[in-house]
Amino acid sequence: MVFKVAFGFLYKMITYKKGSLAVLSIALSSGTTFYIEKIMAGVDIKHLIVPILIFAVGFLFYFICLIADLHTGLQVAKYQSYLKYRDKNKPYVLSYKLYRTLWKLLGIMLLSLLLAVTSLMVEIIDLQFFYKVAITFQGAVWLLACGFEIHSI
Repeated sequence: MVFKVAFGFLYKMITYKKGSLAVLSIALSSGTTFYIEKIMAGVDIKHLIVPILIFAVGFLFYFICLIADLHTGLQVAKYQSYLKYRDKNKPYVLSYKLYRTLWKLLGIMLLSLLLAVTSLMVEIIDLQFFYKVAITFQGAVWLLACGFEIHSI
């Protein structure tokens, strides 16, 4: 079912406006690739991988902390609901608190992604000081977020 939907969507994209969008996309992509190779000629590859690695490791640790915080929060809410109503079938979770958890995750990811893109851009421009500042702030954002989640557990 998933493949049918994915290929159906791909077919719709390719055949949109009788394929004119596909021709335009391929032409722009080949030109863009040429210019990206020219821009990236003197850039060290490890400096491009570091922001992506920080993002991935930070997301993993933050997601683990977030799930632990969510689990303990649900347990406390269930216990408090039982003390209040003395009925195990009563709903015990307020939906806005679950959405706040999701918005925290998305907010931290957006901030870190913006810092990662900034660090990649300043690396391409070859501004070493700003690259180190952006990398430091990106790591600090993830560590602050993880520390806050651990504290709230």
